[in-house]
Amino acid sequence: MKRIFLLLLAAALWQACDVNGIDYDKNEDINAELRGRMHEKADALMQALYENDAQAVKGMMSPGMKTEKMAVMDTVIPIISGALRSAQYEVIDEFSVQNSYKEEVTIIPGELRDAEYRIRYKAENEQGYGLLLLPEGDQDKLLVTVIYGKYEDTWRINILRVGEFALDGMIAPQLYEQAGEYYDKGHLANAGIAVSLMSRCMYPAEDFLIYEKEEQMQELHDEVISKVTAAYDLPLVVEALESQPLVISIYMQSFKEGFFPQISYVTNIDFADSTALEAENIRMHEMLGELFTGMDENTDYVVYSVYEEMPGPQDSVQTYGFVREN
Repeated sequence: MKRIFLLLLAAALWQACDVNGIDYDKNEDINAELRGRMHEKADALMQALYENDAQAVKGMMSPGMKTEKMAVMDTVIPIISGALRSAQYEVIDEFSVQNSYKEEVTIIPGELRDAEYRIRYKAENEQGYGLLLLPEGDQDKLLVTVIYGKYEDTWRINILRVGEFALDGMIAPQLYEQAGEYYDKGHLANAGIAVSLMSRCMYPAEDFLIYEKEEQMQELHDEVISKVTAAYDLPLVVEALESQPLVISIYMQSFKEGFFPQISYVTNIDFADSTALEAENIRMHEMLGELFTGMDENTDYVVYSVYEEMPGPQDSVQTYGFVREN
């Protein structure tokens, strides 16, 4: 899935201060009439996003958000729309706040897939309502975070964020656990891939949604990347093969079936000799576990991109592709 960068669509900047005594309800504890009304508003928002209707989204914004973000809406709404498969979604968490302190930070705790998190935002209104919306999709999922404020008798959007929430079916804390397991086994390449995916979806609503294990996740990321960099100094010559291919990159690539490692290397074999290219790749795959410990155990498939010469930033270089099953 095309990566969606986090979009700052907020009426106010976050400030670091805690507030006690906030009166809020969550999910089934919210007044049923209010909850139904806000779900209708969420329906209208998701429909407008899906249909690339920037004017409709602008009409839902608060006065402060219009002042700050009106100019960028025509740019960001098409990006969001292009990533949505439909207007259908699931509400995975929601809250109603009755007595926010204006200009102070409101903190709402929550839990997603057994991972604790907190919502933090600067209140613009005494009454607020927030929803975490999970659009329909495959294992790569976006999260739409929307926080409304009540202006007299009208609810308007104060904060709207869209960001990567789950990759390969896992949210950041789950990828953190997976990376830790790989790291403990000494499977550095797999751990490196896992923390790289984790870092992509660690802030699905940027500073507005923070996982409680944020610090531990960042520490593991930095430690793993440091060890991977030291262990695998790319580009890496595969000296065990007579053709001595040069591995230039390893990363996770998204496919319809899920995420799989993609290994790119430069071959010294003539591209016209497809038989020799395949024989080299078969041997390369056979020794995958020797080159990158654990990569032959922790994934169903490995994708290879073979280059006839080192690619440059703007170069169009001929490539050959292979998919091998572990």
